[in-house]
Amino acid sequence: MRFSYTEPLATFWARHLLNRLRKRPAQELRLCAFPDDLIGREIAVAGTYEAAGLAAMQWLCDTGVVQSPAASVFLDIGANVGIYTLTLAPRFAQTLAFEPHPVVNRVLELNADINGPLDVSIVRCGLSDAECIAELSEGVPGNLGASSLERATAAARKYAIHLRRGDDVVREMTKSTVALVKIDVEGHEPKVIAGLSQVLCRDQPVVAFEANDDMHNQEIADLLAGLGYVRFLALDWSPSIPWPWLRVIVLTLAGAKTALKPVDDIRRTKYSLVFALPPDAAARWEQATQP
Repeated sequence: MRFSYTEPLATFWARHLLNRLRKRPAQELRLCAFPDDLIGREIAVAGTYEAAGLAAMQWLCDTGVVQSPAASVFLDIGANVGIYTLTLAPRFAQTLAFEPHPVVNRVLELNADINGPLDVSIVRCGLSDAECIAELSEGVPGNLGASSLERATAAARKYAIHLRRGDDVVREMTKSTVALVKIDVEGHEPKVIAGLSQVLCRDQPVVAFEANDDMHNQEIADLLAGLGYVRFLALDWSPSIPWPWLRVIVLTLAGAKTALKPVDDIRRTKYSLVFALPPDAAARWEQATQP
């Protein structure tokens, strides 16, 4: 009896095409990720994840909308495997990366090690409006980034995690000004903002958050407005085409363009990323976008 194995044709072509077409720039991050996960698959194809969001944050830092990053702190709340953390850390004096998932934060730590030396501190707790133990539920299969404190299914794997107030953690870990905050916590954003309110009032950092949840979008905007934030910028994709197959064809042929646009109401439209600006940052945005 002889051993025989036939590789599926689709797997053969995908593997060989990716190995030949995917060229790694010298400055690109070295990233470990889960191959069966949404983020891992996109890293395998593109070398990164949420490239437009990363580019927007880099632009805001480089144009001075985010003030003095080289002397300030970046808070990455919901860091996952560390793409935002590691891309932006070289621009900041210190980065605090919060990731409570007990498996994902080990990969985050490994990625920080292999891309060092960087001043990155991995914080293995979640942030909320009170200190407690809570249940983190993994999301849909193949997307660990959808793990949530707010949404759970009976079949999902669950973990007991430690939650703390962001104000307390920041006070313990740094004396520097916080200049940029990214929040991606799958529906728990309002409680994270409530627990970080002292830092937001004191330092007035630029705050980036997902706005893809109709239940929480306006609540987030109202909380930030109450803390002194006056302008919201959203990542806007074009062309915008409602029919999926036509969208795929057009984007394949023409490519996708992403721009930052001011928005007044985020209740009716979902955005992958919104930036909240306090008055000084809004003024610097106006200056940076002058023709």
